[in-house]
Amino acid sequence: MNDYFCYGLHVRSEIPMPELKGARDEDADVIVRYGNVHPPKDRTGNRNSQSFNQEPGVIRLWMDRVGGLEVRHGREIIISPVDGAEEKGFRFLISGIGMGLILHQRNVSSLHASATVIDGGAVAFVGGKGMGKSTTAATFHQENHPVVTDDLLPYQARGDRTEVLPAFPNLKLFSDSVETVLGEDASKCPRVDPRGDKRTRSVEEGFSEEILPLRCIYVLDWGGPKEALSSSRISGREACVELLRNSFALRILEADGATSEELGQVSRLVENVPVRRLTRPRSLDQATRIPSFIRHDLQASNLIVKM
Repeated sequence: MNDYFCYGLHVRSEIPMPELKGARDEDADVIVRYGNVHPPKDRTGNRNSQSFNQEPGVIRLWMDRVGGLEVRHGREIIISPVDGAEEKGFRFLISGIGMGLILHQRNVSSLHASATVIDGGAVAFVGGKGMGKSTTAATFHQENHPVVTDDLLPYQARGDRTEVLPAFPNLKLFSDSVETVLGEDASKCPRVDPRGDKRTRSVEEGFSEEILPLRCIYVLDWGGPKEALSSSRISGREACVELLRNSFALRILEADGATSEELGQVSRLVENVPVRRLTRPRSLDQATRIPSFIRHDLQASNLIVKM
């Protein structure tokens, strides 16, 4: 068994997950073990290439050519990788969707977001697939701002304060981001999947292990090739729509994730935390300007003190 710590939980796993932060051998909150997870069938009796199936306390996920997960009562993940899937990055399915479902069952809401530390608080970046969440976190890491998460950001409202839980010390970046933003040889970073171009990059020395107040959420958006970096406040219903769009539960479970608890958490999040839109050009060369711009934007909005 391997012992890890992520998202505020002690995880004991039969499958090695070296990207996670190691933990001492003590009582585990979550057990990851091998078992049999069978592909669900639709009403016609045919297998689905990718599907979720739920019953009280249990969520099953199946992906063809990858395998299955069964997440039980917020305490257990049963894994069933197909032949060769472990070598192709099956463990990232566990640390991402699997742990997100564990948190969901524990009534902890999460955003699909990256986040970094600025002036003792967390600043998050949300956006659809390919919008540059990980690359944005990498630009801050390069300027010595600790990484909070690369993809999944759990949050908890406590009165008028919202706190976020750290994930684990790793970034998943395309090769051009590794080379342009971090200035490193991408070939020295292992591939997430041998068939793909995404690389896994440890940030062990630049990772925050603390529970932090969430200071601001930026919604990432693209501008024109010559358009300057800009930001604007999003409020009210529009802010709720953007955060629901980037809610882990709603993006993964769709209508089944729209529980009253999840909707209430998003509503409280909008009340507690400013939401802003960050518009920037589609250029990795321009991405390195983001940290300085964000620091000035936060200071101008009275959300941080230190530059």
